[in-house]
Amino acid sequence: MDGVPVISVPESATDIELTIENTLPDAYVVHLHGMRFQVMAMTPLESARHLMRLMTPEAPLLKDTVSIPAHGSVILRTMADNPGVWTLQALSTIAQLRGAATALNVLPSKQPPIPLDVPTQGPCAARPMPGDFLI
Repeated sequence: MDGVPVISVPESATDIELTIENTLPDAYVVHLHGMRFQVMAMTPLESARHLMRLMTPEAPLLKDTVSIPAHGSVILRTMADNPGVWTLQALSTIAQLRGAATALNVLPSKQPPIPLDVPTQGPCAARPMPGDFLI
């Protein structure tokens, strides 16, 4: 993944805890592909200096998207049990242009091999699939 930082999660990890800081003057939304997380703490909107530990219910809500307050931060926790390289990205166009994305490489030893006909770098050429109609 050209230019995207990759975090290699140790094979022995059972969970992953991420702290994400938003240094921008506007809130922005981040999305994690392939995994769901629990929001463990979040900066209150009126106080960007102190993380507020959230009360954890018996059955915590699992999410794949969260809004991070302006000049704030969040702590996310997810299970490290879904093999794959999963993108964590900002959903704001401006943040995407700044390169606000990273990838989590989870359980590489359990990931299936990449098929030989799938490009692993450079642009992917569009090919018609069986049954596609070209007009």
